[in-house]
Amino acid sequence: MSKKPGGKSKEQSESLWARLVTAQADELSKEPNSSSTVVFCGGRKSGKTTILERFMKGTKDDYPKATVALDYKYARFAHDASTSKSIAHIFDLGGDERLSHLVNVAITPANVESVILTVTVDLGEAASVVPSLIHWIAVLRARVDKCLEQAAGSGQAAAARVQKLRDAVREKWESHADNSHVRPFPVPLIIFGAKWDMMDVNKRRTLCQALRYFATVSGAYLVCTSTRKEDRQTLEGMKSLCRRLFFGTASIRLPKEEMEHEKPLFICPGTDTLANIPVPPGKQHHSEDGWKKVAETSFGTYSLSVGEGAGGDEQLDGVKFAENTIDAMLDQKREELKQYRAQVERSRRLVSEGINVADARSIGT
Repeated sequence: MSKKPGGKSKEQSESLWARLVTAQADELSKEPNSSSTVVFCGGRKSGKTTILERFMKGTKDDYPKATVALDYKYARFAHDASTSKSIAHIFDLGGDERLSHLVNVAITPANVESVILTVTVDLGEAASVVPSLIHWIAVLRARVDKCLEQAAGSGQAAAARVQKLRDAVREKWESHADNSHVRPFPVPLIIFGAKWDMMDVNKRRTLCQALRYFATVSGAYLVCTSTRKEDRQTLEGMKSLCRRLFFGTASIRLPKEEMEHEKPLFICPGTDTLANIPVPPGKQHHSEDGWKKVAETSFGTYSLSVGEGAGGDEQLDGVKFAENTIDAMLDQKREELKQYRAQVERSRRLVSEGINVADARSIGT
């Protein structure tokens, strides 16, 4: 693998990221009873960090700074019915599609069985929606499949768990009307349509139909959100779903499903069908290529920042990023880790003295 003189190869940089993140996650995992790993993906400035911040902090007026490469946060949830707590390790992939390979840091054979995936698309930039969905769904599917295969090969117990996971997904979809057309993810996937209030109303119908198609064939949740704090319905719907999936709290009620394009969409896996979605204009049936061509005709062409030959793991292997950017981010993460360890020690001291400590913190904001 090529590398710059005196620099680090992509694999070495990923390894450093992984060690830093693992150190944080291992320390946190000593306390809660259960944990999940959440991965936020999407194009640059698509709105994924805003969604994440509003989930964690509510309706703040200020907007978060753009994520440079890979950001890590965590959130705790105390269950009402018991003393147990759940923790969500949250990874926010920033930059653009050229950094897609950083999903390798967030999704590993060790955590893939408890991963929740999210893809955020910018509804205010209609031309980017379908290309971004196609790219990120392919990247995440390739990584999840590879990690599940590696996990299954690590021992009989792990192989049994992976098979149980796959069987559960197959059983859920075998009676669905679109069973032969659907390729559901073996782990939860949420498609967030951000900036609903900034979407061109003249493009709304076609764009919503495209979103419903990709969510249906991927077995994904589809949730549209607004940038306006006044639109509390979309905020509460997003937060309820995130709490339910991130912390395994099935008792949390979800809002009423919405499939009509006049209102922000909220659709759970398996409830929509291809028969209820109009086929792409001028086409005989649904297909990824058909919706891609309709999107180009209706919204214009859009080029992803992936370089030539983007796709699965093999194509991502050749992606490079600026060495000084990685070095700066690694220095930042080391300093954050140092500060975090000091914070943990202080929190433990306060707890030992009988002083209550907040149940949720964030790192790397």
